[in-house]
Amino acid sequence: MPIIPVFPNIIHGIEINDFNDVKDKLIDFVYDEYKKDSGGLSKSNEGGWHSHTNFHEYQNCLSDFIIKSLNNYFPNSNVFVEEFQYRLQGLWININGNGGYNKSHVHPGSDMSGVFWIKLPKNSGGIVFQNASYFNRCKEIDLYNEQFRKDMILYPEYRLFPGEGMMALFPSSLYHCVETNESDEDRISLSFNIEFG
Repeated sequence: MPIIPVFPNIIHGIEINDFNDVKDKLIDFVYDEYKKDSGGLSKSNEGGWHSHTNFHEYQNCLSDFIIKSLNNYFPNSNVFVEEFQYRLQGLWININGNGGYNKSHVHPGSDMSGVFWIKLPKNSGGIVFQNASYFNRCKEIDLYNEQFRKDMILYPEYRLFPGEGMMALFPSSLYHCVETNESDEDRISLSFNIEFG
């Protein structure tokens, strides 16, 4: 009987090819929105700025870009069924300056969530996904040797260090946090929720 990794959490790492064509436009839009509402919202962000969450409700360069990227990825990834419906439930901006981070959280009420990195300076931190089963299985997991844990991606947490123009899609129920920005520049990302059906 082989070793079978049952019920994995799937994280989709996507490189958006035409990002450089719109990068400056997106950054300008982000800072214009920040100027309009510099107070923002208090969600998982600590020391950073979290915009309102309704950019998906009207046409703008952020929603156009995310929808275009998803409409390209879903049918061309070769991992999804040919046709299905989805809708964005929320779309918002995160700006984390030096010392800013996002606490561990999930996105209840949605099926899949995503992050897209617009500006990611060196030493600005990665996104960390937490193994929901580690609390119940810590003794077992800790007994596996390092090579096996590496092969099975069987750790208490998994750090993803993306680049600018990268998107990650993951189950909304997967706990995640964003590490402290240790650079002197802003880290800028878009986050969004998806409902299938």
